[in-house]
Amino acid sequence: KRPRLLHKMLFTMPKTFVWHLFVLLLQYIRSEDVLILALGDSLTAGQYGCLERNDPCSYSPYGLELEGSLREAHIKNPRVVVRGHPGWTAAMLLDRIHDQEEATGPQVISTSAGPLGALAWCRKNHPTIVLILAGSNDLIGAGRSAETTFADIEKLHEILQQEKTTTVALAVPPFPGFVKNTTLENERALLNQKLKGRFLPNFIQIADHALRYM
Repeated sequence: KRPRLLHKMLFTMPKTFVWHLFVLLLQYIRSEDVLILALGDSLTAGQYGCLERNDPCSYSPYGLELEGSLREAHIKNPRVVVRGHPGWTAAMLLDRIHDQEEATGPQVISTSAGPLGALAWCRKNHPTIVLILAGSNDLIGAGRSAETTFADIEKLHEILQQEKTTTVALAVPPFPGFVKNTTLENERALLNQKLKGRFLPNFIQIADHALRYM
């Protein structure tokens, strides 16, 4: 087991990650209360362990760490709500974005988000920013191309933006060490390049060296 796996991955350089987000938030903050929705797959859920059949999964969402880091950055009353769906592809997130009720069950990690689906939740709560981290399952599990995955992620952003919701794209981090495939790495790099080109400055690159030890 590698406890707090996601924290190690996303917060190997926490000051850099939070600083990028802090600069982005300054553009959108209109009050002391900051509400962020973290939407994605197992990387957002903070899933670790469960590599063996009898090894139970544990969860440590990066949003919880981020909330504390934002407080340390002197952002008042930050709240980060997590919607993590282990195993979900960007296509699945897109297919379910219009659901009136959020998917439930042991494979959905939600912190204080309530029963509403992601789009319905945004319409009701008007978050300051929605962080979207998706695409790894498309490339690894579903064998989808970077181009197809990018199109789904772009559509996901556009749907939320139509509701006057500010979205931020997070780069797909390096695949774990047990996934040694040059083709996959090239597709990941291409996907991140397309995300950066489309969403910059609302794009955050996670340091690629953060998973090299895995």
